[in-house]
Amino acid sequence: NHKSLQELVLNTIYRDCRVREKHAKMLVVSGLHNTAGTYDSDIVADLFRFEFDFVPDIAYCRRLGEPITGRTQPLLVALVNSEDAAWLLANAKKLRKSKNIDTKKSVYINPYLTPTEARAEFEARCQRRAKQSAERITRTDRIGVDQR
Repeated sequence: NHKSLQELVLNTIYRDCRVREKHAKMLVVSGLHNTAGTYDSDIVADLFRFEFDFVPDIAYCRRLGEPITGRTQPLLVALVNSEDAAWLLANAKKLRKSKNIDTKKSVYINPYLTPTEARAEFEARCQRRAKQSAERITRTDRIGVDQR
C-alpha cells in the first residue's frame, strides 16, 4: 500500500512536469482575425515576422472555443521549442508599439495556462486591482485632508 501511494505521487509529479514542458512551448494569440483562404499558421507567422522580425518553428495552430459571430477566437500556437515561446512572451509588450493599428489595439500574446492556472491568475489580478483601487482611494482621501 505504501509503495502504491509513492508510485501515485511520483506518477502525478511526472505527469505535471510533462504538462508544464508541453505548455512551455504554447502561446495563446488573441485578436488575430481569420482571413478566408489563409491558414492560421501563416497569419501567426506573418505577425511574428512583421512585429518581431523573427519566425519560430510552428508545430501547429488551432482556434480555441466555439465560433461566435462578431468575436475573434483566440489561437493556440504550439511551437517546436520552449525558448522561442519564452522569447515571444518576454517581447509581447512590443505589440503595443506596433505600426499596425489593429495589432496595436487588439492583438495579445499570452502563455497557455491550464484552467487551474488561469483561475489562480484571475484571482491574483482581482486582488491586485482591489489593492490598487484601495490605495487610490487612500491617496485621494489624503489629498483632500491636505488641502483643508
